[in-house]
Amino acid sequence: MAKEIRVTFTDKEQDLYDFINSKSSKASFLKDLARLEKNRQDSLTNIDYDKLANIVIEKLNGSNAKIDKNEKSKENKSDIDNIINNMDFSDLE
Repeated sequence: MAKEIRVTFTDKEQDLYDFINSKSSKASFLKDLARLEKNRQDSLTNIDYDKLANIVIEKLNGSNAKIDKNEKSKENKSDIDNIINNMDFSDLE
């Protein structure tokens, strides 16, 4: 059975309405957008911090450097957390 969600746009959101309305398939566009956001949120809740830290190091150094769990400090964890908060998680998929 098909389900329907109605969306109302205010005058301040006219640009969003116009943008969505310009798409040839508004429903498909919104479904794709919702799927991307769902995948992003799922990846945030299922983070393997060691894997993510290695990805960050590879991007920053351009190498295959590995993090030794014994060498992690609170300062390094804080730095990694700051990088994580500003990074694209598409590499984890």
